[in-house]
Amino acid sequence: MGASSVEELQVDLGVWMRDYNTVRTHQGRWHYGKTPMQTPKPRL
Repeated sequence: MGASSVEELQVDLGVWMRDYNTVRTHQGRWHYGKTPMQTPKPRL
């Protein structure tokens, strides 16, 4: 089912981004099974 308005799309995107960054673990080069929010940010 699709969203029927831009507002619904924004809510859905916000939920997805929260889960992607705080719940779902990543296997990328710097994540080592952590979520992006658990991974330290590089210092520049």
